[in-house]
Amino acid sequence: MKNVLTDSARKHLSQMRGSGAVHFSFEEVAQAPQSAVPSVDEVLSIAMLLDRLEKENPKVALVVHLHYIVGFGLDEIAAETGLTIRQVRYRWNKGKVWLATQFHARKR
Repeated sequence: MKNVLTDSARKHLSQMRGSGAVHFSFEEVAQAPQSAVPSVDEVLSIAMLLDRLEKENPKVALVVHLHYIVGFGLDEIAAETGLTIRQVRYRWNKGKVWLATQFHARKR
């Protein structure tokens, strides 16, 4: 199911042809504060946490994936998944809190 939704999301985004996409030049990235650029360890930690979340709570993981990775808005996720906006918000908030808690626990 996740793959079907992810493929649908990619198709949807490709049809938008970059509208709403944020583009950064090399200079802007190089001048960004170091805290704004995630390290390789942080990226790998987030990827591992997303995999763990998918095993623990696949419904929440799907919403987090579509919002955080694919870039869908909550309304778009509701339309794609057939969930209500309230269900999507609940799952997004639950996933966001879970990820933050787990991420900060790993950093200690």
